[in-house]
Amino acid sequence: MEDLDSNNKKGFWKIVKYFVKGQKSSTIPPLVSNNNGKNTFYVTNQEKADHLNDYFVSISSVDDTGATLPTIPLKTDRLLNNLSVTEQEIQDVISTLNINKACGYDLISHKMLKNTVQSVAKPLCLLFNRSLNEGLYPDNWKIANVTPLFKKGDKSEVSNYRPVSLLSCCGKLFERLVFKHLYNFFLENNLLYKYQSGFLPNHSTTFQLIDIYHHICQTFDNKQFSCMVFCDISKAFDRVWHKGLLYKLSKNGINGKLLEWITSYLSNRSQRVVLNSNESDLKTINAGVPQGSVLGPLLFLMYVNDIVDNLLSLTRLYADDSSLYYSASSIQDIEGIINHDLAVISQWAKTWLVKFNPNKTEVLFFLPKTA
Repeated sequence: MEDLDSNNKKGFWKIVKYFVKGQKSSTIPPLVSNNNGKNTFYVTNQEKADHLNDYFVSISSVDDTGATLPTIPLKTDRLLNNLSVTEQEIQDVISTLNINKACGYDLISHKMLKNTVQSVAKPLCLLFNRSLNEGLYPDNWKIANVTPLFKKGDKSEVSNYRPVSLLSCCGKLFERLVFKHLYNFFLENNLLYKYQSGFLPNHSTTFQLIDIYHHICQTFDNKQFSCMVFCDISKAFDRVWHKGLLYKLSKNGINGKLLEWITSYLSNRSQRVVLNSNESDLKTINAGVPQGSVLGPLLFLMYVNDIVDNLLSLTRLYADDSSLYYSASSIQDIEGIINHDLAVISQWAKTWLVKFNPNKTEVLFFLPKTA
C-alpha cells in the first residue's frame, strides 16, 4: 500500500468494499481511467454504466469544422422520392421474426408482434405510412439500450468493450420494410459496387476468399508478381458523417420525403448503457449509422460505395474492410499502381472525414517460384 498515492489508495479501498459487499458476480470488473496521471475508479454498476456510455457516445462523433461537400455527379437518372407499405408486407415480415430476440426500450417483443399480427398489422400500416408521408421517424424508436461486450485485452479498460445496441422491435420492423424498397432500388439501378460483399444477400467472406484465391492462382500460372493491401476503417459505423451520407444518397436517386425521412431517422438518436438493471443517463449520438439497426448497414455501404472510384487495382470490399489487388510482370509496375491507389484512398478519406486504422493495415506480396 505504501507504493500507492492517495488517489490510488481511495480507488483500492473502493474496490475492496465492492467485493466485500458481494458485487463480485458482476460480469464487468471495476473500470479505471487515467487522466493527467490520476486514476479514476468506477466500481459500482451505476458508475460503470455511466462511464461506458460516456465512452461509447464519445466515439460516435465527427468533427466537420471547415468540411465542405465536393461536387459529385448523379449516379442515376431514376429517383425514389417516396414509398408506402401494405398490411400484407407487414404480416409477411412479422411472420419471419425470431421470437427469441431481445426487445428494446419500449418492451414490445417479437413474440408479442407475432401473437397479435392480425390485430396490429393495420394500425402499424397506418403509422408507418404516415411516418413516410411526413418524413418523420418516431423519436421513441431512436432510443437504444446498450449492453457492453468485452472484446479482448485488459477488462478494466473501457476501450476494450464494444456496444451492442437493442432497438425497438417495432422500429426495426419498420426498417425492414424500408430496407427492402431501398435495396431493390439500388440493385435495379446497379448502384451498389459489384465487389461489395458485406451485409448483402448471397454474399459472404467465403465468396471473397475463393475469388481472391482464384486471382492469386492465375498470377502464379502466368508467372507474375502480385500484391494485396488490406485496409480497415477506424470506428467505421460510429463515425459516418451524416451530412456526407445524405448528400451521397441524394446523388444515388434518394430524394423528396424519403430523404427527409432518412434525415429524421439519423438525427437526434440517443442511447443508454444498461448494466445489471442499472441504467446510465440517455445521451445524444451525433454521428454514425445506428448500431443494431436493419437500415444502418445498407446506409453505411452507400457511404463507402464510391471509395473505388478512380482506383486502378482490383478492389474488394467487405463492409468497412477494403482490399487492393494488382498483378504484373514488374514489381515496379505494382509499386506504382498500389501507391497511386493508396493516395486516392487517402484523399477520399480526408474528403469524407474517414480514418483508416494503420495498425490493421496489412500487405501481402506473392512471388512465383521462378522469381
